[in-house]
Amino acid sequence: NVSFAIRDSYSGVGYSCPRRSRTSENNAADLKHFVGRGGESRPKIVVKSDAADEIARAVKDNGWLPEPSLPNRFPHNSVHERWIQTVKSVVRAAVLQSGFPEAISHWATPFAAIALSLKQPCPIQTHEKDAAGNILDSHRYKANWTCFECHHGGEKFDGKRPSFGQLCFYLDTSAGTLMPRTSAGMFISWKIESGYRYRGGMIIADYELLRDGTYRWNQLKTLHEREIFFPDVAVFPFAQAR
Repeated sequence: NVSFAIRDSYSGVGYSCPRRSRTSENNAADLKHFVGRGGESRPKIVVKSDAADEIARAVKDNGWLPEPSLPNRFPHNSVHERWIQTVKSVVRAAVLQSGFPEAISHWATPFAAIALSLKQPCPIQTHEKDAAGNILDSHRYKANWTCFECHHGGEKFDGKRPSFGQLCFYLDTSAGTLMPRTSAGMFISWKIESGYRYRGGMIIADYELLRDGTYRWNQLKTLHEREIFFPDVAVFPFAQAR
């Protein structure tokens, strides 16, 4: 498994897309989904990346401008690489806390990237500082913004913030007439729509399938957070079992 890491250099929001293999078609779709409709109105988007051909071709297929680094030469995109290392650190912590097996550790990559975007302060650009490195008065409002808030012009994230692998109970419409209307599940990530928008969707794994050893991404469920209940105290069944 691989992950395609995307980050907006201005706001700092990022996303990591787990994939089985690297292809330019998947990369192009992930890039377009990340940018959203703004990619149609702003065709002069510049995408910095490493020298991987499947990324450069994906950028060209979307009609944007690729700016790959020179192969085996510095400087690389050090800011993006540092962010990837931070995402990996969050993944390690999330998988350890959840108790999930290593085989599905890549499930935590979208969660880690989004969680960082919701928590980290947005980057202050060079042109937004004076010669001494202080934030200019005209950009001081960004000092209290997270990456997500900067990306959406100050709009706050109003969704629930559970932890990766946390126990929850979701509305199960497939249950029999005489069975409970809820089933146990585990939180995997938030569902991010095109343009990095959150509309209340959450990705949930069915607890019974996981306990039986069924680890398939295509069997995860997407439900609105109003159809999901999280206990007041966070519970991690896999970690407790271990």
